[in-house]
Amino acid sequence: MSRIAAMFRSDRKAESELIRNGDNEVNTLKIGDKVVASGDFGGILRRRIPAGSVGRVVQAGLARNLRVSFIVKGEPGGHFGVDEQVEVTVKDIDPVIPVRT
Repeated sequence: MSRIAAMFRSDRKAESELIRNGDNEVNTLKIGDKVVASGDFGGILRRRIPAGSVGRVVQAGLARNLRVSFIVKGEPGGHFGVDEQVEVTVKDIDPVIPVRT
């Protein structure tokens, strides 16, 4: 076996071990898991989610494409200052981190 083939084989073996042990973030978020927005995201086409908003995963997906339900604090003057429940698709580039309990 060539050195390059051996290197790829060892990489695949290490990656499959991480997945098996649950250390790979791709497969760790499940329905009901709690997440927090670590930065603002959203905008024109999606509802803006401010940093610090807490949410729950309502639909798990491949990679980090998930549906998450956030509670967004109401702003004075907008929607009468009422907190609002917003469900958005979170992509892998969005600043969302899981909360481990």
